[in-house]
Amino acid sequence: MSHAEWFAGYLHKTGALFYREGTFQDQIILDQNWAINAVYRVFDPQACRDEVEERRGRFKGKLTRTLWPEADDTEREIYIDFMRNCGICYEPRQPNQHGNQPFAEREFIIPALLPLTSKAKTAWGNSRPDDWQLDIEYPFLHRSIIERMILRIGETYEGEPWRTGIFCETDEGQLLLECEYANKQQSTQGRLHFQLRGSQPERLVYALRKLVSRTSPHRRYQEYFSKAGAERTLLPEFKDEAMQHPSKLDASKPADKTIKLFISYSHADEAHKERLEKHLKAISHTLPLTAWSDRHLFAGEAVDEQIFQQLNTADIVLLLVSPDFINSDYCFTKEMERALERYKDEGNVVIPVIIRHTASWRNHKIGQIVALPKDGKPLAKWDDADEFWGSVEDGIRDQVNKCLQA
Repeated sequence: MSHAEWFAGYLHKTGALFYREGTFQDQIILDQNWAINAVYRVFDPQACRDEVEERRGRFKGKLTRTLWPEADDTEREIYIDFMRNCGICYEPRQPNQHGNQPFAEREFIIPALLPLTSKAKTAWGNSRPDDWQLDIEYPFLHRSIIERMILRIGETYEGEPWRTGIFCETDEGQLLLECEYANKQQSTQGRLHFQLRGSQPERLVYALRKLVSRTSPHRRYQEYFSKAGAERTLLPEFKDEAMQHPSKLDASKPADKTIKLFISYSHADEAHKERLEKHLKAISHTLPLTAWSDRHLFAGEAVDEQIFQQLNTADIVLLLVSPDFINSDYCFTKEMERALERYKDEGNVVIPVIIRHTASWRNHKIGQIVALPKDGKPLAKWDDADEFWGSVEDGIRDQVNKCLQA
């Protein structure tokens, strides 16, 4: 049928099936239990569960080669994305964290496999006179609520988690969360016990109450608050007021903003463009990114109109530089010139990617822009093609992160 790839992508977005070009042998997968079965290998004692528990619930991307040896790196990232989206694991906030870290070195945490206790809990010590406390009491406290709270706080702030709690430093002060059951042998009644220390704890109280309201599947819980040793009081039902005490915990996952990327290339370099698209897909697994090239045009569409519509709305424009690109009137005098106009007037990002040796590229306007890979070294001068494309992917990922933060 016509536009079969577009239709498969549409059905993928609706959840009716799974399809991503270039992964799982380009199969269209109707029964998604395959993903569930693959993900839960991590909990199999015969697989890697013991190793993850020994590492205090943490594992790096390279461990997935043992978990899913039949999958390639892109497919393993899909499995990890599935785990993150389902709240099974999270990527902790790290100091000096950069978005270009290779997947093999990225660290993930599974709340269900965390240690039972932590030195951070002991280091907090006894309550201080100026501590604030927030208690969320549930008639039925499900384990999934605890894990989602640890996950959401841990991916937002640098901290130390354990099986039933987390300690972290926030912009508003220190936070200690402990999840407690009244009598775990006889009852499922429990509470989330937050202790707060800092200069602006009221902002953190508001953010935590909002997080609880979004995380809990029902409102059958009560909230109690005590300030600086005073007797605790029952709080009224939480009302989310727009722009009231904004917090990092408010950020939705994934980000609402999607970065649009436009690929300008000569059709003589189609193979390079296709290889690039695989790396853009890898970026899109962890960052909100969509890529467009003229291969997305449908039969009968006005070519110039559609191309310039995409070019004029792109956040990032990639120029695949080669002798054929320089010699193409359309690429060099139309697409590149328009991209550079927006680069000058609107501050969008233009990235030359030097895929083939092109002696004169530095003599043109794009010669004033930092190119990828580093030093504009073309593919043929690299010993390993994977290293070339990995360097290009890292550079693009950095720019996507910058656009998201803008």
